[in-house]
Amino acid sequence: MKEVILNLAKGMMFLLLWAFSVCLLAQTVTVKGTVTDVKREPLIGVSVKIQGTAAGTVTDSEGNFTLSSVSSDAVLEISYIGMKTQIIRINGQANIEIVLEEDIETLAEVIAVGYGTQRKENLVGAVSAISGEEIQAVHSGDVTNAISGRLPGAIVMQPSGEPGRNEAKIMVRGRTTLGDNTGPLIVIDGIPDRSLYEIDPNDIESISLLKDASAAIYGSQAANGVVLVTTKSGSEGNWMSYTFYQGFKTPTILPKAANSAEYSQYISDYQDYEGLARLYSDKDIELYKSGIDPWEHPQTDWMSDLVRKWTNESNHHLSLSGSHNKMRYYASLGYRNDQAMYAQESTHYKQYNLRLKLDIPITDWLETSVSYGGFMTNRKYPTTPTYQLVGWASMVIPTQPSFWPTGEPGPDFEGGVNPVVNTSFEAGYDQQDNYKNEVTFRGTVKPEQIKGFSLNAFYTLDINN
Repeated sequence: MKEVILNLAKGMMFLLLWAFSVCLLAQTVTVKGTVTDVKREPLIGVSVKIQGTAAGTVTDSEGNFTLSSVSSDAVLEISYIGMKTQIIRINGQANIEIVLEEDIETLAEVIAVGYGTQRKENLVGAVSAISGEEIQAVHSGDVTNAISGRLPGAIVMQPSGEPGRNEAKIMVRGRTTLGDNTGPLIVIDGIPDRSLYEIDPNDIESISLLKDASAAIYGSQAANGVVLVTTKSGSEGNWMSYTFYQGFKTPTILPKAANSAEYSQYISDYQDYEGLARLYSDKDIELYKSGIDPWEHPQTDWMSDLVRKWTNESNHHLSLSGSHNKMRYYASLGYRNDQAMYAQESTHYKQYNLRLKLDIPITDWLETSVSYGGFMTNRKYPTTPTYQLVGWASMVIPTQPSFWPTGEPGPDFEGGVNPVVNTSFEAGYDQQDNYKNEVTFRGTVKPEQIKGFSLNAFYTLDINN
């Protein structure tokens, strides 16, 4: 009787498992589809993604795609450059036909190219662009870091996180193509060889990256590409804008080192094994564990004493824009205050930006403009480079104190190496004050008799220390 019951139980279990597997299979489908435009022409390279997941594919040369093991209630997101993105719920369908429509607003966008502009729909060269709104949404203090991962074709590398030294290096070809010095030509409002780091991100209208034939108009100096920056100009109407950003920074991860008790025990075990005289007695080890003698037997966490848990960064930007009797004006004032991650207050970076631009039409065919860009910085920083300070903090033993009993950073030891002291005012600091003034006068002639023809002439004056 027991054997019969056991066999029945096994049979029921098999049926339940089979029904469960059928249920699982019924919940997923293989989806095939075709993506075309309104003229029923297949679209190649269309992105087909499953919303909420990393799964997806692209269409082949005939506009076809296949997705396996897709949930029957999944939602597909179909996107393509110059087309309106579509959101489609599968609802158990195995075959889907998708027709994408042109995104007229996107195609009508004007992009800055060499010595002019073009509508996006007419572009055939290697040009990528990012708008000022996208840059400002990042809330970065400088433009070079704001475009990281957002400007296709640009490789952005930040050499340091220290305030005032965190200007990222932009590369187009990679470091191994034409040597290490592979930065592109920077052109700001038509003026080459100006610094992208010195512009307030809130003053930027758009940035374009030119490569290959698109950059050829600039000659050999554009062998590594061209970054074209267009700053904001005055607009119709009168308005004032104020932007404030307060950010907080914290280390993502800090290395964890052995504490004083662990370190002294490890050293003692090694010396006992080798038959050497002990550096730390059993009493020393117990005192390190107890923490009752913070001067003679400290529990120093060098990395925590060197780096604070939180620091802040703030940005202020005030701008005025408008027009009067056909004259357009734009004026802005920016301020940036960036504090370092050091626990000691010896490092800061302050930046001030002033920008003025006047566009004055003289006649229907002649327009003049004058612009001014002012840039001033104040930077204080330790006399020891950051990489050395962090290296010292990872090597100094935890049984050495990082502060005097009075709470002041110290003492120096091992040849004057104490990273906490070196980041304080007690060890001295370097101060760097920079200023730059840029003035540009420009004249533009557009003869009515020659459609599409224009002649630009400009004079620039740069004064800096």
